[in-house]
Amino acid sequence: MTLDEIIERAGGKPEYLAEIIGVHRTTVIGYGHTRDRLIPPQHARKVAEALDIPLHEIRPDLWPDTSAASSNHALVTA
Repeated sequence: MTLDEIIERAGGKPEYLAEIIGVHRTTVIGYGHTRDRLIPPQHARKVAEALDIPLHEIRPDLWPDTSAASSNHALVTA
């Protein structure tokens, strides 16, 4: 999920996401200017809980989708 999609889920404005994670809106805007344009790990859980987004959708590099791996395993062994 992109940063823009997360902002949209938070209400469409960076300040809404900033309020959720407890930072200034310019901090959220700054996330968009980083190389990977991702929510920092220290804020990912707050975002996940507040917006009901699985962690693996917010930061797949840190929290892989284990449900897909387990379902693939079930298909292979069946």
